[in-house]
Amino acid sequence: MSSNALRTATVFSLPVLALAGSLAITPPTAHAQDEDATPADAGATADADAGRLRGPRPGSNRISLFGGFMLGQTARDVTVSAAPLDFPEELRIELDDAPIFGLRYLRMLPERYGGNHWGVELSVSHGSFELFSHDEFDPEETMQVIMDANLSPPTDQELFDRLQLHAGPFDVDVTFFDVGATYVFTPQSRWVAEAGGGVGWSSSTLPGGRAIYEKLAHSVQVLPGDEVTIANEIVDLTGGLDCPADNDPCLTMDDASGLTWHVHAGLSHAFTDNVHLRARGAVRFIEQVVDPGDSFVAVEATVGISFLFGQ
Repeated sequence: MSSNALRTATVFSLPVLALAGSLAITPPTAHAQDEDATPADAGATADADAGRLRGPRPGSNRISLFGGFMLGQTARDVTVSAAPLDFPEELRIELDDAPIFGLRYLRMLPERYGGNHWGVELSVSHGSFELFSHDEFDPEETMQVIMDANLSPPTDQELFDRLQLHAGPFDVDVTFFDVGATYVFTPQSRWVAEAGGGVGWSSSTLPGGRAIYEKLAHSVQVLPGDEVTIANEIVDLTGGLDCPADNDPCLTMDDASGLTWHVHAGLSHAFTDNVHLRARGAVRFIEQVVDPGDSFVAVEATVGISFLFGQ
């Protein structure tokens, strides 16, 4: 090859080699990376996003506003002698089903203490209930029994008015204060499952601080015209402040407070990492809602919105 040809080849080859070298060492642009992304890369990105903590995070906080329903049970059940009758009389007062609402606060533990799953929860809830008896007051039947007992005026009307006043139902407001532990099973899922339990205190309030329930107890009229014996005290010497007598088919109920404990399970759906829709069911043991009163177990079902903040 002549020297002129060599020089010509060198002149044309140098730019080509320079271009090739620049392509070899220059990283692809972001646009090129997007164009070259494969379905596998997109799937890996989605998997990484799905692995983010969507439930309560270690050290985070959650506030929940909720409403729902509580299924009541027997609040008090007693048997009195109802003398002079030969048979005792059962008096049963039920706490009816009613809506409840409240506020819960959850604090997740730090990660070193199991905060990926464990948290401490405080809550307060309230419900307005009725205390009632299945033995409903029948005005016509009551007046007929009083007439068959041959009571003279105005005693007959006074007894009728007293029985009607003490028949119920009675309003009662109950507030629950709870503290407990919650375990989050699926903190990294959009569907956050959890369970827990705790102890607390209930406080109930009756209008005037007391309710008096009295039931008409009487003998059976065998033949028309037979005189009926009424077990209730005819004259109330307490002025309506208490049961007329110890053996009267009557009971008093006062404001009460007592121990309560519960177990619960819930499921949340994460709209975002910080806003959840949360449903929860609970079984609650209640020491008493009236004093004196009976212990019972109630069932709660609630739904609400939760807000997460913090770490």
